[in-house]
Amino acid sequence: MSFYDDMRKRQYEERRDIVALKAFEGEDLEYHIRALNAEDLARVENEASLSKSVSSIVDVAAAAIGGDEEARTQVVKELLGMGEKVPAQLIREYAIVQYGSIAPNEPKNRQDVVKFARVHPIEFKIIMRAILELTGKGAVAKKKPEASGAKEK
Repeated sequence: MSFYDDMRKRQYEERRDIVALKAFEGEDLEYHIRALNAEDLARVENEASLSKSVSSIVDVAAAAIGGDEEARTQVVKELLGMGEKVPAQLIREYAIVQYGSIAPNEPKNRQDVVKFARVHPIEFKIIMRAILELTGKGAVAKKKPEASGAKEK
């Protein structure tokens, strides 16, 4: 039986884990994560190039509104984690944490992830690396339920 034949017959579920952060803001925190799938990874890779396009759109929108467009533009970009000072690698890391975090720790939006990274950079990196490590392990093959009435040995 080939690799693909075997894979077609199995059902898979996403791999999940909990990262324990000790003494996080005065208490221990269990941060729930999941492995990224191929679609998530594609989104992560597109984040840096997309941020440049969004940055240009924000520039145009701020100019249309008027006022101190440079200051307003910079504030919006910073809130979105897309300021000119933000390295492309960090934008990718924001996306990894955003897509790989699950309830009860799931961020509501990108601003949550940006603030987490700014306020707790070490914990942010720990979470991001744990998500990548989990992703590298792939999905988990579901185990076949044992037939009822099976004899125990």
